[in-house]
Amino acid sequence: MQYIILSWNKAAETLYGWTQEEVLGKSASDIFWYEFPHNPPDEWKEHLQTRGYWKGEVIHKRKDGTRVHIMASVSLVKDSNGTVIGMVAANRDITALKELEQRKDEFIGVASHELRTPVTALKGYAQLLQRTLEKQGLQDYAQTLAKMDGQLTRLTKLLADLLDISKMQTGKVAYSKAVFDFNAWVHDIIDDIQRASPQHVIALTRDTECKIIGDQDRLSQVFINLLTNAIKYSPKAERVDVIIRPASDIVTVSVRDYGIGIAKEHHSRIFERFYRVTSSHDNTFPGLGIGLYISHEIIRAHEGKIWVESEEGKGSTFFVSLPLAQDE
Repeated sequence: MQYIILSWNKAAETLYGWTQEEVLGKSASDIFWYEFPHNPPDEWKEHLQTRGYWKGEVIHKRKDGTRVHIMASVSLVKDSNGTVIGMVAANRDITALKELEQRKDEFIGVASHELRTPVTALKGYAQLLQRTLEKQGLQDYAQTLAKMDGQLTRLTKLLADLLDISKMQTGKVAYSKAVFDFNAWVHDIIDDIQRASPQHVIALTRDTECKIIGDQDRLSQVFINLLTNAIKYSPKAERVDVIIRPASDIVTVSVRDYGIGIAKEHHSRIFERFYRVTSSHDNTFPGLGIGLYISHEIIRAHEGKIWVESEEGKGSTFFVSLPLAQDE
């Protein structure tokens, strides 16, 4: 469908550099060069057709050729019979905001990288001192060092996560993909988590064997995060259910807990960077809101999908779908 520009206000002139006289009556495709930094190029059209609106980030070019980051809100216009007769777009310049985000990402990457070495050294010294105190029979002091080592382990993981975020933002994450038995792999991860969390029973239901192509280490981050979250956010429950369901060309895994749940208004944003669900439970379960973002990016890099179904007070179910390896 051809969209002819019928309205072009002063703000658009300032933003793009074209005057009304230069654009009115012309096709939008002749004026707008665009690139989508986070979404497939045709997703906005699909959203418009199915939902009647689309909102997201897009990169345009001004008249002078410079690039500008835009937060676009697009809605279809219909006549009284429901026939689409046009669309309205409201575009906001977020270039300065994106530049600040880039600087923040660069800082996070440098800081997390530089902090890893001294933290690793501290962890080594703490473990050495702990063993020395145990040999001397000073158990109380050794236990204090053990707690210190545990906190340093948490800090090491946090730094690794922050470094991952920095790499993901710059597209520098390396994936080493190979074919592997998905069912057996998930079973091994559950065994490891089960040993560390005996207070919950992690029940696995699986059908026929299936194989996928993926980076086992990176995908482990996803499923360890989902399982530990399921346990963390269901302290009064005793069970976590994991179901593996292969289909013709994909396999879908669900991780269900019976805990505090997530209100519906958070579902669309829960996979964003640093987004934390605000509720009365926040003080009980601290965090930075980065685990699900990292999981989302890893699954996306595997051409899969991750989503949540949940209701506050009734537990949560996280789903991951991944392409099956095709038989040669």
